[in-house]
Amino acid sequence: MPDVTYAEGHYGWLSPHAPCFCFTAVRSPAIEPLTDKTSDGRPICLETFLIDLAKVLGLPGFGEKAIPGNNGWRYPLEKAEDFYLRAFSNIAKTADVPAANAEVLSFVETNYPVAKYKKTIKQDEWVKVANLLSRGGIFGSYEESFNGNVKRKAVERFCLYNEILSSTICSVTGKKFSGTVCLDKRKKARSPRFPFNLVSFKKALHTQSRSVWHKMALKLWPENFVYINKMDANQLGLKHMEMVKVSSPFNKKGIKGRLFVTDTVRQGVVAISISYGHSQLGASPIYVKGMPWYQKADKRLGTGINPNDLSLLVEQFKNTPLVDYLGGIPDFSSSIVRIEKL
Repeated sequence: MPDVTYAEGHYGWLSPHAPCFCFTAVRSPAIEPLTDKTSDGRPICLETFLIDLAKVLGLPGFGEKAIPGNNGWRYPLEKAEDFYLRAFSNIAKTADVPAANAEVLSFVETNYPVAKYKKTIKQDEWVKVANLLSRGGIFGSYEESFNGNVKRKAVERFCLYNEILSSTICSVTGKKFSGTVCLDKRKKARSPRFPFNLVSFKKALHTQSRSVWHKMALKLWPENFVYINKMDANQLGLKHMEMVKVSSPFNKKGIKGRLFVTDTVRQGVVAISISYGHSQLGASPIYVKGMPWYQKADKRLGTGINPNDLSLLVEQFKNTPLVDYLGGIPDFSSSIVRIEKL
């Protein structure tokens, strides 16, 4: 199903990961979607597909009179903006966002693609949404979150035992979770052959993956590095900025990268940032069967190294990466590696 990129689509709102900060960020398209359009002018994307599919299936909550209002009226859900603009309006009303002044309103209506749908909501609602959009959300003051240096909304109690978790069955093993801290026996301990733990991290300049397309980001950091502690480097006879090979039990051939010696990494740990070393995202050609054209490879987009290539794999599941049963995500800190001088 064709979909839009992060710059073309609606991505709703973002609440803080940490509970001490008071904000709700909102995101809306920076440019008009470049995908094809339906016969009535809507961009082909996930929301358009889901709305049209639901209408064909006759599901409630979609179509001409889908969204119930507190005034007894029912509003349409025919396009993405029918949902997002009303949601933004709810956020603005709840947070008591003031109406945008003439300068802010003009800026939003001139530069924001979503402004062409402003009649989806009432004018007195739109001027508040415009103010919300111009600031990227609503943000509380420092005093709302902190009393001096003390968090006002810090976690009051931290439990090491969770009774609900202890009565929950893991869908993979068929056994109940521990309910408290325990050792995952699937993980491998360090050994003389693989004496380092591998961890990954994200540089502040990058997102998970797609920022490799930004020329300025690559210009500032054209490659990523293999970070190790200064004392580990001295013991191995390795020098700052020299090329090394990092290998693991599941990738004995290893990957090659430039060493970065630092005091910011703990001894016994190797750290490699993500966002680099892609095999796709334009780094390799894509051929379409039966078509005369193909996407040419841009090797620059595959620059650097990818710590995923060293991941701990699980033979039980056809050598796919180890997944944390509790969180349901790939395990990022259980791989063991060795470093060798090239």
